[in-house]
Amino acid sequence: MDWATVVGWAKKNPHRHAPPPSTVSNVAIASAAQTLTPAEDTSVWRQASVAPSTPLSCVLYALNYNSYSENSEVGRKEQLRTVCTELQGRIDGELKGRVWPKAKTNEGIVEVAEKEVSPWSAVGLAALAELYKIQMVVLNENEKKIHYIPEDVCAWDHERPIHFYAHNYRSVYQPPAGFSSKSMLAWLEKQEADGWTFTSKEVKGTIEELHGIASNAKLILPPGKLKKDALVAHISRGLVIAHFAEWAKLPE
Repeated sequence: MDWATVVGWAKKNPHRHAPPPSTVSNVAIASAAQTLTPAEDTSVWRQASVAPSTPLSCVLYALNYNSYSENSEVGRKEQLRTVCTELQGRIDGELKGRVWPKAKTNEGIVEVAEKEVSPWSAVGLAALAELYKIQMVVLNENEKKIHYIPEDVCAWDHERPIHFYAHNYRSVYQPPAGFSSKSMLAWLEKQEADGWTFTSKEVKGTIEELHGIASNAKLILPPGKLKKDALVAHISRGLVIAHFAEWAKLPE
């Protein structure tokens, strides 16, 4: 890529000070692509800026690219308010149990729909994923951290769509052609090799119960006696790797 192309992109991109993307508007940025390209695929990932910068905006952009992205920003804000109301109306019928307290879930939906540059609540993000039947990988380029929504990756379904977003919800990442749930293990291994870390739901239990979980999952733990915090971290990570390893074995 020549320098003029990079400069041209920077002038046009309203979020050019955000963490570097692998691509914006189908323009490849090679340096960032190195951190987001699966080991088995030589093509680059692509990234598009999203405004308003909210989690729901990213979901609508990813699911309804043409109808949403081609709308004006004023039109998109109106659409967000309309969809927010619709989602709140679906909560009672679709989100059951104590994990979905009505007041907090409603507030969380408003947050993920309308608030930009906000500490979006965990329940709002989880509700958004559940209502749309999607799974989200959130990338923090500044800190090289990966966050999963829903948090319990071991409960993820390989048949549900997986979306990739920037942590500030200013961008949507589009995987290369051919990327699927089977690619998640190789992608995560590449990310970790590049210095990224990830968070997932922590396992709970006594020391004995934790060792039982590790044994049942056939996880290999570091030698020696581990403190409980270290044991939890190793097992929580190992379970995610094991889950994606099962996906990698799925038939084409």
